[in-house]
Formats: sequence, structure tokens, C-alpha cells
Amino acid sequence: MYPLVAVALIALTAVDGSPVLVNPAQIAMLRPSNEAHNNQPNKLLVPGVRCIIGLADGRFVTVIEDCSLVAKLIEQAR
Repeated sequence: MYPLVAVALIALTAVDGSPVLVNPAQIAMLRPSNEAHNNQPNKLLVPGVRCIIGLADGRFVTVIEDCSLVAKLIEQAR
């Protein structure tokens, strides 16, 4: 018999408008993009990215939500 495990995912939005589900337990870092931080475009990111989320496995997710909102959603999920 397998134990039941519940995972609370947070729903975010990619630049193209598609939903992105992220496990808050896997988030290692939040960083605002230059565009969100000081209205300067970042040549390495697609326009519209406001927060860069670093995951524990080394991957990155970019979303249109502000990092402050992402941080609030992480706290609510815990």
C-alpha cells in the first residue's frame, strides 16, 4: 500500500499566457527581471517576464507575475 501524498502547486502565467504549475517546495530562488525591477529590457529574456524562478533541479521558470506575488503564493501554499 502506498502512502497518500498531497502536493500544493501554485498557478502562475508564462509570457505566452499559458498556465504554469510550480511546486513551491522545489523553488530555490526568486529574482525580478530587469524589466520588472527598473523598466530596462533584459536582452536575455523574452519581453514581459517579471520574475525568474530558480528550481532545485537547476531549471528556471519565467513568469509574468511579480516576484512579490510569487513569494506571497509560496507562503499561502505552505
